[in-house]
Amino acid sequence: MSFDAWVVGYGISTLLRQLHVIESGAAFSVLAAVALIDVWLLYRFFRHQRLEAGAAVRSGDRGCASSGNDRAFARSGSSAS
Repeated sequence: MSFDAWVVGYGISTLLRQLHVIESGAAFSVLAAVALIDVWLLYRFFRHQRLEAGAAVRSGDRGCASSGNDRAFARSGSSAS
């Protein structure tokens, strides 16, 4: 989707220039705006992924790689009281 946004931004920029709506290279400000938005969204996405991974490591979450002891304890019906 990011690539699509860049292609559309480039297309709109060249169209504005060919239609003489914007005469100079300022037509590519549309492409620059798309690039800034894309970089911002990618930064937010990867920062969020890194924060989640860091939180999982700090909490000791191993995901699906558990030893099975918790499940065996739960099935036996034992209680800690």
